[in-house]
Amino acid sequence: MAAADGLSLYRGALISGGASIDTRILCEYHEDWVVLRGDDAEIVSAKHKEAAYGAFTTYTKLANDGGVEHLFERWHALSEKPTCRLVTTCGLDQASGLVAKASDWLKDRLLAG
Repeated sequence: MAAADGLSLYRGALISGGASIDTRILCEYHEDWVVLRGDDAEIVSAKHKEAAYGAFTTYTKLANDGGVEHLFERWHALSEKPTCRLVTTCGLDQASGLVAKASDWLKDRLLAG
């Protein structure tokens, strides 16, 4: 996923005609990686779970095992400036999926000002 984020940054630079926005991926710092676009940062936590683990089925599992609580703590410690993202191989069930949808909506509102 970090490689996909890096390729996405590269694609964005190509589409913009090479406009000079400082973009990079910083691995293993606060989280598994940080996507940096100029002064904006997105901290990313990745959780690889085996298929037998199944989807995150409760808010508690999503917060604890999924790392959402840790992401919230890092976001707060960083003066609530970065955006945050959890990527996972195990997926989300319906209830946890609602949390993800709410998070996406809030992130869109934040980025829209």
